Amino acid sequence: MRVDDEGRLLHLAWGARPAGLPEGAVLVGPGFEAFQRPDELPLTRRYELSTFADTVQQEVGLKVNFPALPAQMQPGDAAHLPIRDMRLRYADHEVVLDAEPGLAPSHGQPTAVSGSRETLRVRLADPSQPIEATLCYRLTPEHDIIERWVELANTGPTSIEVEALAFATLHLPNGTSELTSVAGWWTREFTASRERLPMGTRTIEQRAVQTGHYASPFFMLNRPNQAWEETGWVWFGTLAYSGAWRVAIEQLFTLDVRIQVGYNPFDFGLTLGSGERHVTPAVVIGVCAEGWGGASRRLHAFALERVLPSSPALPAWRPVLYNSWEATYFNLSLAGQRNLARKAAAMGVELFCVDDGWFGDRGSDQAGLGDWIVSPQVFPDGLDPLIGEVHRLGMQFG
Repeated sequence: MRVDDEGRLLHLAWGARPAGLPEGAVLVGPGFEAFQRPDELPLTRRYELSTFADTVQQEVGLKVNFPALPAQMQPGDAAHLPIRDMRLRYADHEVVLDAEPGLAPSHGQPTAVSGSRETLRVRLADPSQPIEATLCYRLTPEHDIIERWVELANTGPTSIEVEALAFATLHLPNGTSELTSVAGWWTREFTASRERLPMGTRTIEQRAVQTGHYASPFFMLNRPNQAWEETGWVWFGTLAYSGAWRVAIEQLFTLDVRIQVGYNPFDFGLTLGSGERHVTPAVVIGVCAEGWGGASRRLHAFALERVLPSSPALPAWRPVLYNSWEATYFNLSLAGQRNLARKAAAMGVELFCVDDGWFGDRGSDQAGLGDWIVSPQVFPDGLDPLIGEVHRLGMQFG
């Protein structure tokens, strides 16, 4: 990225660049014409402005970018409508260690890898309005993962009302129009679908306060017929946030693609008082040449090493697990579970799990859920007899 003569932040490319390749070489290839100066790149590709409310003059006339951050300034005593226009320009940048996005995991336990990571912070300020936005890019080099988020600050004497706020806007190479997403329902969660982007905007969203199976804030994009399970360039991302979110993927008439991810503007409102700051959650993004499977594995490895709790006391490999639920459903008994435990042990199972039906009045799917006491009808003597048998067979119990 770089800054143009007018102070606007310019993203040149997102993807791999061989070591030592000059900046100018990045500008030649699919989606880029070989202009002599980076400032002459098409405006649909070059500006981070699509993260914010702004107006850009192009050859085809006036273009108003899809706003991620329209803020309404209180007019005070001025006899005009609230101000909605912003011109966020580069102010400064710094590289810091151990920066955190909003709502970062706070389980209080160590992770498998806990070393410091560098975060690039690029501060943008409006020359005429009291508002600043700091764009944050935290790098995890071992997984080629970038976490992006925004810190919004009110530097004025009065409150501002933020009506929409994105964590980032991503600019993809020309023609990356094949989208992979996942959705589903109970017993058919995370069903993958693959589609060609229409001209315009394809939206994946969740308007409720929690994420469900029917919509997942995850996406992968590639050029059609140029990516498969184990090979091909894939751009991918997922939100580190489970509230009301939106992923808006727009294919422009130039065939360039941009993705705006963040809070769902439906019923969204944020009041920032004088001097207050808001830090958004992150979007976790990456690009790889190992296809859809490679993108999944990078996210999995990142989550296992950098997000989920870990402990030296835990085994390096997760135990082989047997879940007895499907064998019996609600027809549980001590004798039946002992018999299943013996079969599991003979297969080399290391962890025997009694999933459902052991608690409360859980005789059907319409009762007992949440009554976390052992059912006297199913296990009159409690779970101890079954636990003892499982341990005798050399397995853990869960």
